[in-house]
Amino acid sequence: MEIYCCNCNKDVNAILTSGEEVYPHREDLYKLNFYKCIHCSNFVGCHKNYKKFPKPLGVIASQEIKEKRIEIHNIIDPLFLSGKINRKELYKIISDRLGYTYHTANIKTTEEANKIIEIINTIKETQSKQ
Repeated sequence: MEIYCCNCNKDVNAILTSGEEVYPHREDLYKLNFYKCIHCSNFVGCHKNYKKFPKPLGVIASQEIKEKRIEIHNIIDPLFLSGKINRKELYKIISDRLGYTYHTANIKTTEEANKIIEIINTIKETQSKQ
């Protein structure tokens, strides 16, 4: 399957593999599907409800992008968990400001991640003033 790899900065042919290969220390993940880049060995998980043709959860992230995604969720999650704004509404605001549909799993660059962090922080400031 062709998937964008953030480490290789291009669409790559990724191979379907198991959690046993990518997480050998996590038996609880052994039966899950993952797509792995044949060039750099980074990987992305798959949606659980696609047994015959597993669908990737997003792009294949580099370590740096994974860390940025965690940083983003550390800002986003408390916003919607507080009850001040629901997640669907929050993602719509982010999408509108970006000009495309936002989903954390599709972040490809640190520049994109930083722009999203800036947007979220602006939303957070607005929410705290209400």
